[in-house]
Amino acid sequence: MKNKQALFQKKRFFIPLAILLGILGFSPMLVSLLGVSDEDGLNPDYYSSADESLFKSKKGAD
Repeated sequence: MKNKQALFQKKRFFIPLAILLGILGFSPMLVSLLGVSDEDGLNPDYYSSADESLFKSKKGAD
C-alpha cells in the first residue's frame, strides 16, 4: 500500500516566499522616500502636470 500524505502538510517554503514578496511590494514606496527631508511635503499640483515633482519644499510656500 502506498503511503498517503496528509492533505494539509506544513510547508516551510511559503512563509519566506510571502515575506520576500511583501518586501518587494513595499520597496518602491520606501525608495521613493529616500532623499526627502523633513521640510518637504506632498505637492498638491503633482497631478496637474507631468513635470511636477511628488514632493515640494514647504519653505518656498511660505
